Amino acid sequence: MTINNSMRNRTVRVVSKCIISVAMLSSVLTVGLASVASAASNITEAATFPYSAEVSGGTTLPINLQHVGDLVIFQSQIHSQTLTVSSVSAPGTGTWTLAQRYVDATNGIITEEIWSAVATATGSSTITAVYSSSIGSASPELVADSFTTPTPSLWSVVSTGGAAAGTPTTTTAITFPSVTSNATANQVYWGYAESTQTATGGSTTGFTYALTGQLNLVTSNVNLGAGTPYAPTASESPAGYNTSIAAIFSAAPATNYTV
Repeated sequence: MTINNSMRNRTVRVVSKCIISVAMLSSVLTVGLASVASAASNITEAATFPYSAEVSGGTTLPINLQHVGDLVIFQSQIHSQTLTVSSVSAPGTGTWTLAQRYVDATNGIITEEIWSAVATATGSSTITAVYSSSIGSASPELVADSFTTPTPSLWSVVSTGGAAAGTPTTTTAITFPSVTSNATANQVYWGYAESTQTATGGSTTGFTYALTGQLNLVTSNVNLGAGTPYAPTASESPAGYNTSIAAIFSAAPATNYTV
C-alpha cells in the first residue's frame, strides 16, 4: 500500500515536530555496555555532533569540524522516490562518496542516503547537497555526524543496508538494517530511521540513540565485534510506518597521513 502525501507530511505527528529545525540532536541515550564479544575501540563520536535540519527547499547543513582525519557522515531523507543526491561538498572536507542509497518500495515514498568524507580542517563548515533535480518545496531531513580516533585514520565502508516496515499494517517496531562487521579492530555502525510518528530510542546493547529535530532517530555503536551482524531496534508511537538506513565504517591507522 502506498502512503499518501498527507500521511507522510506527518499530519498525525505532535506539534513539537516543527517544520524548521537546525540544531544539534538532543535526547541522547546510551544503552548498556558493549557486549563481551565486542573489541575495544579507539573510535568516539566527535564533540558537537550530531546535527540535523529540515526546512522547505533546504539543501545545506551547518556543522563544526573537530579534528583533521575525522570521519564525517551526511544523511539525506526526502519524500520522493525519484529525487536523489548527485553530489555533496563541504569546506574542510575531502571528497564525498555515496555509501548507501535506499529507495523505500515498501511504503512507497522515501529515499534515504548516506554519504561520507574525511575532515581536512577544523572549525565551522556547511555541508551542501546537490540533488538530481530541483527539490522545490520538498523538505529533506539532513543529518550530519562525525567520529574520531586518537590519530588520523583511513576510513572505509565495510557494509550497508536499508529497511522499511509498516505496510500492509502499521507497526510500533523500528528495526534498523542488519549490517555485518568485518575482521578489523575499529568499526562504527551508524544508522538513521524516519518514522511517520514519534520515534523512541531502543535498548540494544552498545548502541547510542539520538532524536533529530523531527523526532526521527540516529543510532551508533563504536564497539563492534568482528564478523558480527548488527540490527539495533527502537520503537515509534502511535503505530505507523518507518524507513531506515545504516552503514558500518572501519578506521585503519594512517601512515604519513595526507588528505
